[in-house]
Amino acid sequence: MFDIDYYSKMKFFFAALILLLSFSCKTTTEPEDFKIISTVLYELEQREWLAKDIYPIMPPPPESRKYFIESQDDLTPGVASVRFDTLVIRYQQYLTRISQRIVDSTWIFMATSNYLTGGPCKGCRISPDSLKSKPNYKRYEKVLSDFQTTELAELEISFEQIEYFGKYHLKSIDDFPPREDMYNGTLNFLSGGELDFTRFYQQDNLGLIYFSISNCEMDCGAGYLVLLERKKGEWKIFDIILQWTS
Repeated sequence: MFDIDYYSKMKFFFAALILLLSFSCKTTTEPEDFKIISTVLYELEQREWLAKDIYPIMPPPPESRKYFIESQDDLTPGVASVRFDTLVIRYQQYLTRISQRIVDSTWIFMATSNYLTGGPCKGCRISPDSLKSKPNYKRYEKVLSDFQTTELAELEISFEQIEYFGKYHLKSIDDFPPREDMYNGTLNFLSGGELDFTRFYQQDNLGLIYFSISNCEMDCGAGYLVLLERKKGEWKIFDIILQWTS
């Protein structure tokens, strides 16, 4: 015969154990990536590194007429001058169309991939090299070396889980028009261009995440490596280092 009290206690014990294991698994596997992205996004806004709206590359300004004419080797100066006048007129028409559009300025949306890439971040580095002589940067050598070689699983972005502290929000690139049309100034909301992140990588209270920004249809972008450190249980940005620009 089983003691009823003993049986009840064991039943309660196993139920509590299952609940504890379930909670533990949830907290240990829940990615910190989204919290880090929120931190980085707000920091970029505070530094005013993000565009408030995207416009395509414009024709040369009026003072560039001489340069434009001289650069048109296949045209006579007169024909080149007329072509420049046409570009200026189109530019003014474009500005008029932009000023008359109806746009929701509540938020500024950044188009992003639906996934955080898993790396490895082979091109990520601390530069200039003189920074490596400083202890605060040198401490990142080990975690950066692993970040350059470690392949993490891609992570689907859960847009509803990202907390925003400022005006810039991430929006799936699927909710934008085709990329070649994104920069034509016809969106009914403000767009800061494209912003893509990698997975967040951490080791011994040091963390790294890489992101790239593009704010024109082609050849206008930059990549950055973010150095983070955990202080009093929270991740803080130590520095943001330029990796490339075009």
